[in-house]
Amino acid sequence: MREEIIFAGFGGQGIILSGTIICLAAMKEGKKVSKARLGRGTSAAYQALRQEIEHLSNDRTLYPDLERMATMVHSGQILHTVETALGIPLQGVAELMVKPS
Repeated sequence: MREEIIFAGFGGQGIILSGTIICLAAMKEGKKVSKARLGRGTSAAYQALRQEIEHLSNDRTLYPDLERMATMVHSGQILHTVETALGIPLQGVAELMVKPS
């Protein structure tokens, strides 16, 4: 019997830790465990953000980071990075991502 547990969230560290704890507990019980990896587009977007925004290892004001992320999205930088990684234009999505609300 196959059992799945899917964690979803934004930001990452709590989700990563939760997934790791559940994986370790399942392995201890002898269950087969696999951990999903980021897709090519998501990985490219993540790497682009990490080049501009330092990993949150210490408590700090996040407003500057959020502003930088918003600028990267609204300028089309993230979209271009993902399109380059995938090798295809993401028509239709571009208008949604670069128009400020």
